[in-house]
Amino acid sequence: MGTHFSEKFGTFTIKSTMRIKAYLSFLFSAFLLLGCIKKEEKVEKLIESANEKAEKGDFQGAVVDLNQALGLDNTYTDAYRIRGFIKQKYLNDPRGALKDYDAAISLSQNNSGDYSIRGLLRDELNDNKGALMDYNKAIELNQNSPEAYMHRGDLMTKFGDKQGALKDYNKAIELDEKYSQALLKRGILKYNLGEKSGACNDWSEAVELGNIDALELRKKHCQ
Repeated sequence: MGTHFSEKFGTFTIKSTMRIKAYLSFLFSAFLLLGCIKKEEKVEKLIESANEKAEKGDFQGAVVDLNQALGLDNTYTDAYRIRGFIKQKYLNDPRGALKDYDAAISLSQNNSGDYSIRGLLRDELNDNKGALMDYNKAIELNQNSPEAYMHRGDLMTKFGDKQGALKDYNKAIELDEKYSQALLKRGILKYNLGEKSGACNDWSEAVELGNIDALELRKKHCQ
């Protein structure tokens, strides 16, 4: 009997221990999940705060919030995008912006817009080869992006490849007939190619879409 009772008692103890371990494991998982939810909420609030500060012109404060958000979650792609944009446009920190765009792309490699934005920055930094690679990648990922074609057209103009630029501007306008900036730039290119009539037509269309720069060019060259 004693031996039999001992065996049963031993079996009972093992099963109980297993149940306790399973329960503790469940509690641990629940606490982890709750912690993740709270962290996500903190990150979202910090991103919201950063956007509000940026809208009010407090760009340094916005960056502080974004730094904190990324400290909690360094895989939050939008935080890198927003911080990079602020550094580029408002804090005169193009190198810092480039690092943020690099980070965003490393996390989301199939976003056409990220490559276009980084391409623009690389263009500003006179990294023409890098800019061209980014524009090409942006178009590869999204062949319906008028912005990517227009930006590459700008770069082709910079390279002196006027026909290549014209082709890209044409494509941008084909994708978006109301893209006034592309119409403006194609008009400038046509004018430089000696196609005054075509240039004036493009500028007139851009003026109808509210482009002030096109209005000035039309006044100057098309009267």
